[in-house]
Amino acid sequence: MKMEQQKKIQLLYLDDEPNNLVSFTANFRTFCNVYTATTAEEGRQILKEKNIHVIVTDQRMPNITGIEFLESIIADHPEPIRILLTGYSDIEAVVGAINKGQVYRYLMKPLNVEELKMILEDAYNLYLFRKRNKDLLDKYKKIFEESSDAIFVIDETAKLIDFNQATVDLLKYSRSQLQNLTHKDLLEDQHELEIIIHELSNDRTIKNLEIKLLDSAANKLDCLLSINPIYDKNGMKIGYQGIVKDITKQKKAQNMLLRTILNSQEKERNEFATDLHDSISQQLASITFYIQTIENIDLSKKSTSQTLAEANASLNSVLNEIRDLCYKIIPRTIINFGLIESIKDLCYRIGLRKDIKFNFDVDEPFQPLDKALEITIFRVIQELIDNAIEHGKATKINIKINRIGNNVVISFQDNGTGFNVKNFHEYKGVGLKNIKLRVESHNGEINIQSSISLGTSCRITIPIAILN
Repeated sequence: MKMEQQKKIQLLYLDDEPNNLVSFTANFRTFCNVYTATTAEEGRQILKEKNIHVIVTDQRMPNITGIEFLESIIADHPEPIRILLTGYSDIEAVVGAINKGQVYRYLMKPLNVEELKMILEDAYNLYLFRKRNKDLLDKYKKIFEESSDAIFVIDETAKLIDFNQATVDLLKYSRSQLQNLTHKDLLEDQHELEIIIHELSNDRTIKNLEIKLLDSAANKLDCLLSINPIYDKNGMKIGYQGIVKDITKQKKAQNMLLRTILNSQEKERNEFATDLHDSISQQLASITFYIQTIENIDLSKKSTSQTLAEANASLNSVLNEIRDLCYKIIPRTIINFGLIESIKDLCYRIGLRKDIKFNFDVDEPFQPLDKALEITIFRVIQELIDNAIEHGKATKINIKINRIGNNVVISFQDNGTGFNVKNFHEYKGVGLKNIKLRVESHNGEINIQSSISLGTSCRITIPIAILN
């Protein structure tokens, strides 16, 4: 037989009649390692000492029935496969109580030895199958619990089913508190929730989506989210497993590097602008002066005067363009007069050239900021204006800057054509990426609201004190 080539079945047979025990052992000793007991106490002792695979018990015994015995050992010994022997008169009681003892099969007396051998072999194979599954589950559970990343399981309604200790440590809630929370309590940006729902509703997996989570103290955590569907044996989707990687420290390091790069670029621009302003601009100003002098002296020659006047106008145009270039690279006002005057000057210059109506509001007095932060804010506003005019065709722009606590808050609104921010890919592709990078380089946040034909508004919050 198949089982004779493998390890023998470890079998416990419980019967209060010694003759039945002897007969059973004689029939199955070459097929199983048979351990016998005449009382429930003896059976429990054997279960403690031996690794029993299959239990066969008679239903009718004094003091305790077979069903009652099987039911009493489930908590301490759930693994063995259970088989119940019964007489015809016991059948209704057995059927009524079958689930209590988790019985695999029940057999009518008298026993058919060959039939029982086949049943025992099937029972042992079931035992091995369950054990393998349990070992795999235990292995998964070990990985699940010992993972340094937060792992969670949700059903199709997004109800939290299970989560590991790393989830508790990350979010700093108790297990009971986590069970009662919803995704709205944990996600800082509900737009990210829309992205997740959209992807999962289209049967897509989510891999390394950047999100911000809120812990129990409302601290914002930069995280990478990955979610995969879970299917049952019939291929039906029954839920999702997710993994959250905390990248808050990496994000801060990345932002610090980005700030260094941006500051270096600003330094180079400053040097370039200084050279243009102090050298080329001065030279062109001198040329203009000389031409004006010649024009004023040689008034008798009308054609010469007209030509020189045109040259003078052209050189003035070049001079203005170079000044604009200098301003675009690094406005002198931000070095000499600070952020607020620079923004006022920017709005005035663009308003003259583009016929744009600006409304700039600032809480006065506005205390100066770190120069690198002022330049970042200026560049962000400059790029928002460029986007509003170039892409949104805006004619009116409202800008407000104030300080709330330890944050600088920038509100920007235009009356342009707008765009659909619900589409994640579109949101990433309308020229706002550079703005987002600048804001995040100072650990800031940007929230954009826009609708087609209704314009765009955004709120930017940047902490004044940078925590590295």
